[in-house]
Amino acid sequence: MMSRKYPWTLTALLFLLTSFGLAACQQPQPLTKTSEPEVMEVSTTPVPATVTQEPTPSVQVENLTDALEKAKDAAEADNNQEALAYLKAALDLAENESEKGLIQELIEDAEAGDLDEVAEDIEIYLGKRTGGIDDSEAEKAQQLYIQMGCFSCHGANYEGNTGPIIAGVPADDIKAAVRSGFPEAEDPMPAFSPEQLSDEDLDLLANFLSRLTIEDIGLDIPEEVAKHLQLAWEALEARDKAGVGQHLEAALEALPPDSPEGLRVTLEDLLEDLGEEEEWVEGLEHHLKFLVQSSGQ
Repeated sequence: MMSRKYPWTLTALLFLLTSFGLAACQQPQPLTKTSEPEVMEVSTTPVPATVTQEPTPSVQVENLTDALEKAKDAAEADNNQEALAYLKAALDLAENESEKGLIQELIEDAEAGDLDEVAEDIEIYLGKRTGGIDDSEAEKAQQLYIQMGCFSCHGANYEGNTGPIIAGVPADDIKAAVRSGFPEAEDPMPAFSPEQLSDEDLDLLANFLSRLTIEDIGLDIPEEVAKHLQLAWEALEARDKAGVGQHLEAALEALPPDSPEGLRVTLEDLLEDLGEEEEWVEGLEHHLKFLVQSSGQ
């Protein structure tokens, strides 16, 4: 039996043990380290947008003329993609470097959106290529050229002489010149009335002359002259009148002494057209383009 002599001692001991246990339970527990959340790196490089290209329409053509006629129709309908498709088909069917150069230029104009010019140039070219006349009519046109005395100024082979090169000139320009004449020219050209040359015969002659190419007249344009003609054409496209004049004069100076007289007269006529205050572009455009295409530039 436990002695009652020291009851307070037992009580004190129990109190101490109890206090110690409570203190141990209340000790702060070490905190578990929480890892920092991962920061995602955001790329600042822009993602290129997906470019959707118009598919090139598939085309079927019978020949070069068919391809160009369909390209002209598409250009007149303001259908750029279809016009380009037919022009590329025409390029594959081109028969010589002159044709390829022309069609490549038409493609560039179409890519730039100049569809009105594309349609107009194709119409002019198709007029040169077919002329709308058959062999018998072509023979008649050649006879008219001789009968009316055209050869005396414009050359027996249409290559020019005292007058400019007549090959490749647009039919409407030829008809206007025949009816009005050039009385003020250094070597005057007379006007021809419908009584002297009927409208029907004039249409035939003008269409025939307009379809002629550089191969038909056998004209060889010297390389240095051709280079300046190309630069003059580029200046014309930029509507740089001073630049056109500079390069036409350079082309004239680059002509060798034995160059065909018709080429010299043609360049002089182009410089004269450049002096017009109005419509100087229209005065040069077709004639200069013919020379540039003929030179293979």
